[in-house]
Amino acid sequence: MITQRKVRSFLCVGIIVVIFSALLTWRRGIYHPKTLTHNRPPLPIRHDKVTVTPSDTKVHPDTQAPSHATKETTKDATEARKWLTSIPEGAHVEGFTLIDNLYMRNGTFYIVTPHKSKFPPMENVLSQPLELGTDANMEPTDKEIQFLGAEDVESILGKHSIRIKGHYYHWWGEIILGLWRVLSFEGAKTNTVLTPARFLLPFSVNGAFRDHAGVDAPLMRAAFPHAPIEESDYWNDYINLNTTVLFDQVMLVNRPATHRHPWANRWFKMIAGTMNVTVPETFWAPVRQSLVQNMLGYLPEAQRAHGHGANKPLVTYISRQGSRRRLEERDHEALVKELADLEEEGLCEFREARMERMSLIEQIELVARSTVSLAFQYLTCRTL
Repeated sequence: MITQRKVRSFLCVGIIVVIFSALLTWRRGIYHPKTLTHNRPPLPIRHDKVTVTPSDTKVHPDTQAPSHATKETTKDATEARKWLTSIPEGAHVEGFTLIDNLYMRNGTFYIVTPHKSKFPPMENVLSQPLELGTDANMEPTDKEIQFLGAEDVESILGKHSIRIKGHYYHWWGEIILGLWRVLSFEGAKTNTVLTPARFLLPFSVNGAFRDHAGVDAPLMRAAFPHAPIEESDYWNDYINLNTTVLFDQVMLVNRPATHRHPWANRWFKMIAGTMNVTVPETFWAPVRQSLVQNMLGYLPEAQRAHGHGANKPLVTYISRQGSRRRLEERDHEALVKELADLEEEGLCEFREARMERMSLIEQIELVARSTVSLAFQYLTCRTL
């Protein structure tokens, strides 16, 4: 059975379910994560024409994950390295890969580099777009991604490319937390917040990415208001151009690839590998602040005072008893009783929340104010 002592232990270690949240009053306009360092919206995305030609460029041996392709107007080796494909040091974990200068033509990605061995195995980056749970071999083929050396660039990619400036992301499934950890690791190198310019789901058609509860997409609009979510029609438009597309910076996220991490059977599977990525303690703050502020128009302060007094810590138990992923009824009732007893003693303010009965704004406001949030996600949860 759940005892008050065990409940107190939960509160001490701070078992918290993180929910997107963000802030700014409507009078001051839309809030964007990057305004933490630059209080203005990002510049518009530009699609600039860039001329690309092959080169015999010598790459410095210390270059990390070097890459290839140079502007037609220069043969300078330093300039040439700007067009090589590269992965910033440490910005890869199985299924989450930040890549600079990734090329795409006819739906196939191309990594331009004279040093293929400097890159991780491609099955740790991408997979074939097949149904999960089948016995089919999902390792990527040349249709999904290829390596190119200098001698093959012009014959395969041509002399021209459409350049997509800004950060560009594939969003497959539940990937925001994982990609944000990798982005935060990279951003911490220069003390900046790397913010997506758009999300692309190449195999989602007519809003197929949306969840049944209708929560994911609205929260994405609030957290990343300047980043559209594009689907297969957008991807196919670039394929139909029959030209090369150069993504300045792209985060590739792939669910099957994430399962190749040694921790795949621990934590929460898809984000398992990213939990070992070192990030600042406040790495989630930009997403939280953007979401909450744009949803509510202000940022509620969590009730952090302890002990007796008017401003007691707010403990919110997010009940899942109306779903199949729930506690056994006796344990649910015992947990509610113990938490209510803590409130009766004056140690906290207690709320039992059924999110399906609340509006989205009410959910965000409650979680933003909560000092501790408790929720359970397993199919069957017995005694703690």
